[in-house]
Amino acid sequence: MQDLSAAFQLDKVNASDVKSVTGQTLGSTIPFDINSNGTEKGATTAIIPLFNKVSDLVTYTSFLNTVNGQFEQTPNKTLVIKFNTGIDQSNLTIANFNMFIVANTKGSTSRGKEIHLPTYKATSKADPSFATGKQLSANDKYKFEDGMMWGLMFPSVFQYPQESKALFDAYLHFKAWAFSGGNEYKDWYTDKSGYINQSLIYER
Repeated sequence: MQDLSAAFQLDKVNASDVKSVTGQTLGSTIPFDINSNGTEKGATTAIIPLFNKVSDLVTYTSFLNTVNGQFEQTPNKTLVIKFNTGIDQSNLTIANFNMFIVANTKGSTSRGKEIHLPTYKATSKADPSFATGKQLSANDKYKFEDGMMWGLMFPSVFQYPQESKALFDAYLHFKAWAFSGGNEYKDWYTDKSGYINQSLIYER
């Protein structure tokens, strides 16, 4: 079993620029321990932890909303960040919004196993030994040589596959998009005719 924790780094904002953060659900200091202003301790760049364990947000026993016919209501959360002074809007773009998770075997207290989206960099708190291997891209440690990645971000609501069903089987053009470096089928996740094998999509 894995414990998943989530946070994001504002890549162009210093931790000292943050006045306060409200809306976090931490429950403990593992793996994220925070300063009084809501940023993570030990980092000069603003890392904003969201939660330390999924179970702090929602109760579940095995799979969470991935098995057809099984559904647990998840909460809507609002996070408010206040800054000490004005921040240039160019420093708060999606390109500088570095979302990531920390994955640990249940019971572990490690902080370093960060999983980021493609093109984004690890934080100063990451353990670089986890971002090694011959199959990883030379230019992006959160992608494989063939273009496959650990995480995705969508501009709209995403219909995800059922438990144990592969994304590239459910979305028929996902593999072409990934292998082409994002040049082909840029709309692979949309509900166009011939794009989705609907029988593999999770239904609550």
